[in-house]
Amino acid sequence: MISSAITAVTFIAWCNKQNTVQIGDTVEINYTATLPDESVFKATEEQETLRFVVGSGEVIPGLDEGVVGMKLDKTNTIKIAADKAYGSEYNEKKVQKIAKNIFEMSKLNPVEGEKLTLGNEEGLIKGFEKDDKGYEYVLFDINPPYTYETLTYKVNIQKLEKKIVN
Repeated sequence: MISSAITAVTFIAWCNKQNTVQIGDTVEINYTATLPDESVFKATEEQETLRFVVGSGEVIPGLDEGVVGMKLDKTNTIKIAADKAYGSEYNEKKVQKIAKNIFEMSKLNPVEGEKLTLGNEEGLIKGFEKDDKGYEYVLFDINPPYTYETLTYKVNIQKLEKKIVN
């Protein structure tokens, strides 16, 4: 009698584990990500999902860690502190001084506070500066846009592919 009870408990634990996200599994999720003021800054669309291998570092650490233990077709809310998201420290070295004429040659008119892409860098126009020779520079900030922010992700596991163990 005890042996069959242990077998039943083991089988139930095995079944539960099959529907639970673990490190190494591949998941497809739908999510809505919000800032502390509850404004949405990123979301998947109805047909679009985000696919990644859990624990591989393909997504921000807080999301990677937050889906572990979630079950297929369930929705959880995950609070992610800045150090597990886009960083808790602003890096002044990521504010680049770029000659204004580079923007002009690209037919771009930089405006303070505007987000734009220059080459393969996306950033924010932080301001303008002139040197002692009168040359004009644009201060282009490439720090992640949500540095310092605690983020909230509402996540639903759409698909779960278990890691194959040999």
